[in-house]
Amino acid sequence: MTLLLDCDEVYMRQQCATAAEATDDDYDAVTSRRISEYKHSTLPVLGYLEDHDKLDMVLVKAFHQNYTSRLLHSVS
Repeated sequence: MTLLLDCDEVYMRQQCATAAEATDDDYDAVTSRRISEYKHSTLPVLGYLEDHDKLDMVLVKAFHQNYTSRLLHSVS
């Protein structure tokens, strides 16, 4: 079984930009290269896994919102 933490490209770029603030990397170029590599190398494998019912996906934003909601509820 494979677990895919799925998010949209805009969200991923925001997260990469936040992480890149601590480095000297040109995050736009680095992020674009990583997204391109993902689309060309990883997506075909994920398609195969999904076709064989060996892929589970978790929406990252939904996970964060749900986790935050549960955390706030447990504190109050």
